[in-house]
Amino acid sequence: MSLACAYDYDGDYDVYVCPDSDLHALTKHCKCRSCRKKMQPGEMARRVNLHVNDEDGVKCGEWFLCEACDEIIETLENLGYNAYGSDDSAQDLLNDYQDYTGFDPKKYTREESNA
Repeated sequence: MSLACAYDYDGDYDVYVCPDSDLHALTKHCKCRSCRKKMQPGEMARRVNLHVNDEDGVKCGEWFLCEACDEIIETLENLGYNAYGSDDSAQDLLNDYQDYTGFDPKKYTREESNA
């Protein structure tokens, strides 16, 4: 399973994944790290910064998440999973969570009536 509540890493340094606290309007073209969607300037996205050794350490990179993927990942983070640091897509993480918990989203989907 790709979902984890903790990471084991025995390298020479640690990389800390530090998502910005808010979504921001993009100022440049980029791709969502999760779904690989091409995002345009002006679209809302979350920047995730990578730091070496600690959260205040040297910034060594960044990536962006589209609003849809970020919503999934932020929800999994709030449930206690280290989703921002995963290499798997948000949809794969969500599928893993649903398999693990037995959650069936079809059971809770509302049907719109045409009245």
